[in-house]
Amino acid sequence: MRVQPPAVTAVLSRFRAIELARLPARPVTARAYDTIYSAYMLDLAARLNAAGIPYDVAGTPGNVVQLATDTNAITGRAFSYMVEGVEAARDEAIAAVLLPWSFGAYLDALGAGQEPAVTRKAMVASPRAFDVAPEDWEADDDFRERIALAPEALSTCGPEGAYLKFALDTAGVLAAACYGPQSFGGTASNPFVPPGEVRIPILALAGNGAAAPALIARVAAEVNAEARRPIADFVTVSAAGVVEWAIGATLYCGPGIDLRAVGLAALARLRALADLQHRPGGSVLLQDVFAACKVPDANGASMVGFVDPGGFADVNPGPVSPANPHPAFRAPWCEPGEGLASAAPVSVDVDGSMLIAWGGISLRMVQSNV
Repeated sequence: MRVQPPAVTAVLSRFRAIELARLPARPVTARAYDTIYSAYMLDLAARLNAAGIPYDVAGTPGNVVQLATDTNAITGRAFSYMVEGVEAARDEAIAAVLLPWSFGAYLDALGAGQEPAVTRKAMVASPRAFDVAPEDWEADDDFRERIALAPEALSTCGPEGAYLKFALDTAGVLAAACYGPQSFGGTASNPFVPPGEVRIPILALAGNGAAAPALIARVAAEVNAEARRPIADFVTVSAAGVVEWAIGATLYCGPGIDLRAVGLAALARLRALADLQHRPGGSVLLQDVFAACKVPDANGASMVGFVDPGGFADVNPGPVSPANPHPAFRAPWCEPGEGLASAAPVSVDVDGSMLIAWGGISLRMVQSNV
């Protein structure tokens, strides 16, 4: 699943009353190998001793120690390894049938069983088989969101979710939004868009998201009045305005901090923020950038003492309202790097600072006492 960046403002609607990506981590009941092995050996010792066969598995406090040549220990290790696999498989099987945590081919099956059925979109012109090249196909998180939208298509009243469902199902569309007169607090006397009108800004999958006229026409055809929407709705599909942004920040870390590891983690968090907000109405705020750069350690404490955002300013900020509708029709876009963030190039200066530059994100990592 996507790594959710901090301080992200989500717009909730009826069909998104539960944000799947924000549910708690799925329950994991599978035990670790050491736990299974310890329990097995202690149970075995109890059974043997009860039967009058002396057997001692006690070692140092809290540990089970066995000679490598002990037949019982060898058997116990083999058994524990198999049980660990079975318990992990059980957890995976449970997750596979639940929409928030399903994955791969199991998610395809959930989509096929939805009403109406939802199929995974190809991301390239000639996709290879999913099991061979999953990168040629729509990511699980995006596919999962469209599956959750599927029931909206059953309405005959033209709700927001139905328009979004048909728009997002169109090949070549990355993201879309749907606005009516009452969106963002619009009223009869002060509507967000004119009464009777529906506005659908879209982003393209290719490039920076700017939608070509042909793609706009395909989406308009998907929401036609003859078969898909109320005939009284006046629908306008348009290309969302793309607001390009980049950042060059400096992160100051204390002594002993692994600059490369922290820098790559901050880069991944910033990239996740950029990807999540690349949608109509998205915004990248300075507070979100600070939060993404403040990489936590295992205890939740930030490993970055100070962040210099390098002049970065809020991108496409709101709030959106009938008096300020423009941010709802724009989408922030930060140039992505090649490959994975974890493989971003790192250069070291003579003073020991590091520069990590990947697409539109550049981070200078400095060791200091700040």
